[in-house]
Amino acid sequence: GMSLQAGTVLTLAETADMVAGVGGVTLTAPQIVTAAEITTNSGNVNVTGAVTLTGDVSVDTGASGSLLVTGTIDAQTAFAPSLFLSTGTGDITVTGNVGSVGPLKALEISDARHVTFGGAITASHLLQTSGVGTTTIVGAVNTFDVQGIQLTTQSIQFAAGTASMDSHGQIITLTADAITLPTTFTKATGSTVTL
Repeated sequence: GMSLQAGTVLTLAETADMVAGVGGVTLTAPQIVTAAEITTNSGNVNVTGAVTLTGDVSVDTGASGSLLVTGTIDAQTAFAPSLFLSTGTGDITVTGNVGSVGPLKALEISDARHVTFGGAITASHLLQTSGVGTTTIVGAVNTFDVQGIQLTTQSIQFAAGTASMDSHGQIITLTADAITLPTTFTKATGSTVTL
């Protein structure tokens, strides 16, 4: 595995891509400033700290590694960098807000088991193209471009009382066997909820 720690700021340039096996990758610092890709062979990726994206970042854990971000994720330049996540049958958990200070461009999940966003999400769009578990969103989701909010997985849960969705007039498509909609649900004409 690979472990990087810093007392104040951990900075990873776009050229500092990390490749690890089953041992995974651990990043720990109060502030993590990164444009580096992370790839593991079913190894877990654990990130602890406030993450700032300075460029597009992809995290790919192979067939089954999980991703845990204990902290927030923001873009250094609003609506510029994107975050691409793929964990196979592994889980994705982000405990803090995503994009609340610096909104992301794309937030895209290509595959995962359980996906949990513990806070709000602010991005140009939010896509999950496949999943084999439950996607849980606790906070307010705000998206702005034509791709809107599109989630496809087995079960989609919006936390009662705290979650909301607003695609600002763009598409919202939710496809799952079971869906718990948020109390506040601002949808555009042409949006679909598919059970």
